[in-house]
Amino acid sequence: MKKNLLVIILLLITLQTHAQSIVKINGSCPLIKDGTEISLVRWVPRRIDLDKKIVTKTSGHRFTFEVNAAGGEGYLLYANKKFTRLYLGPGKADVWIADSVLNKVTVTGNLTGAEYDRFFLSQSYSEETKAYKLARITYFKYLDTKDVNSDVRETLKKKIDSLAVPKLKKDIELTLGYIKNHPLSYLNTLILYEIIDQVPEDAIKTVFKTLSQKSTNNTWGKELQYRIDNLFIGATAPNFKQTDTAGRQVSLDSFRGKYVLIDFWASWCIPCRADNPNLIKAVNDYGDKNFTIVSVSLDSDKERWFQAIKHDKLTWTHLSDLKEWKNEVSVQYYVYAVPDNYLIDPSGKIIAKNIRGEELLMKLKELVKY
Repeated sequence: MKKNLLVIILLLITLQTHAQSIVKINGSCPLIKDGTEISLVRWVPRRIDLDKKIVTKTSGHRFTFEVNAAGGEGYLLYANKKFTRLYLGPGKADVWIADSVLNKVTVTGNLTGAEYDRFFLSQSYSEETKAYKLARITYFKYLDTKDVNSDVRETLKKKIDSLAVPKLKKDIELTLGYIKNHPLSYLNTLILYEIIDQVPEDAIKTVFKTLSQKSTNNTWGKELQYRIDNLFIGATAPNFKQTDTAGRQVSLDSFRGKYVLIDFWASWCIPCRADNPNLIKAVNDYGDKNFTIVSVSLDSDKERWFQAIKHDKLTWTHLSDLKEWKNEVSVQYYVYAVPDNYLIDPSGKIIAKNIRGEELLMKLKELVKY
């Protein structure tokens, strides 16, 4: 009897916990035809596999979904080949779509959804963002004219570049200010993740430590933790295995005891090819002194990959799965652009990132003593 009672209690607790992590989305879309397919998929960082889309159809210009939102979760809502982003906490969310192309979407009845809308609205209405957007509009309008002058085009492009920096600084200021003033918000991990590559790693770690467990218990919080633990300076670089040019599986851990530059490149990448002479010099100067390079290619064409290695006379280890931007190691290491690299010490710790040219040579001179 006691055993059955315990099972019932545990079941009730499980059901209650599950209910507390669910958001019920009630959608209204007066300008979208009945029978239109509406789909929802979790919005995730690059390393995380996409979930299967949840699909329904409008009826009476309405639709509903029930999905997980423990700790706050992002979702992409699709209709008529268009999409919009939602970021919701547990409970309910009333989603009002005032057009047929998802440009006018309002979320009510969900605190996290309202916070998401307000935060990104505050970003878009900052003077820095407005100036940046205007410069971009001006630039692209000019490109649509019949007679495009290269000097004018370059001047307009430089204007965009000059305004990008103050916009980024303002975005960072708004993000850090929001987190400080709303320490329990489910939104915090998402907006902190958005600036992870623009803010010093120590600052990201410090802010992340201030977040409540409630607000880190979501996809973005877990991925922030992954990047801090695995890809920040001082972390042990994640091991990987990939195929070399001879068809053998080679692991990063097999190079323990050496300084290793994990170099991400591709045969089609002009800046990568331009930097290869610097890598050759690094190997020539330090290759017999406990240093090597492991190049991971984002190629999809095996022959072009081989030809580039031969043409550029690259004598170190080369790996690829020929999946281009879906290369599993590049996804694991959050490589968004090439060239990119990580410098690893003999114990496997990351000691530098995105280091090249003279900076790389000076670093190796400092480190490699024998």
